[in-house]
Amino acid sequence: MKNDNFFKHDATAADDERILLLIEREGLKGYGAYWILIEALRKQDDLCSSFSVLRSLAIRSRVRQAYLVHIVKDFGLFVIEGDRFYSPGMKRRMAKYLLGAAYQSVKQSVKEEDNALIDNANVAIHARETEQNRKEKILSVVDMGAIEGQQPVCPYQKWESLVDEMAASEDYMNQAGMHSGLGKLFISNEKYIVQLFKNQICLQGKQDRMMNLGEVKSYFSNFVANGSVTNKKIRVALEYEMSQQNKRNGRYAYRYEQLVDGKRMYLGHEIPDDAPPRPDSSAVWDEVKKKWGS
Repeated sequence: MKNDNFFKHDATAADDERILLLIEREGLKGYGAYWILIEALRKQDDLCSSFSVLRSLAIRSRVRQAYLVHIVKDFGLFVIEGDRFYSPGMKRRMAKYLLGAAYQSVKQSVKEEDNALIDNANVAIHARETEQNRKEKILSVVDMGAIEGQQPVCPYQKWESLVDEMAASEDYMNQAGMHSGLGKLFISNEKYIVQLFKNQICLQGKQDRMMNLGEVKSYFSNFVANGSVTNKKIRVALEYEMSQQNKRNGRYAYRYEQLVDGKRMYLGHEIPDDAPPRPDSSAVWDEVKKKWGS
């Protein structure tokens, strides 16, 4: 009997930074809970699940429901949308698996009906074309929406555009900043941290994995997570950048400010001691966001 709930398990899954953080904090109990959640998601038609299933999973697995919620929410391994959650990694792997299965099905039909035309949603493919041309065209026209219970495969945006879209979301970035534990360092160096994140994606060769906004946010949350290896590297990079900036700017860094009775001032307003140098003559200090604005 065909196993409709099959899914591929990456042999290197435990090397993922998010999984490493999970194991470091929760041990094999947390790792096992993660795979129980993945197996449960695979049984759903759209690979998404509501939080209501966690109660039965907790009873069956002999853990507290709150523990499974903790695994879903606190390690950047799942994307949460309202009262539902899913694994972007599983969706990516299943898309490739189902695409391959669909291709094999079409290929078999070509072999059995050598002179037939195969109409697969968008285009007809003549069976007498070369194997190479047939492969390229079939891969381009398979309609995943035609496979019951699955979502269509859509063209992905460039990963850099997705990162920029994430960075433009003020609510999300504020939430990520609190999650990072970097405090004012995050707020005043937000653009630089985003650039460090882009560099990390390139260094790790994960450009092709950043296929949707949820995937990017999940990876960024893990990248800045307080206590993670990458969070420590961010702190070191920020300290180095600030020291280099101070060397470059020297006394000119504060040329748009006045020093009055030992206090930093601009246009009659006092500047907080920990505020970065006023960047230009039109900059105004935002007390709410704790950064310079125009």
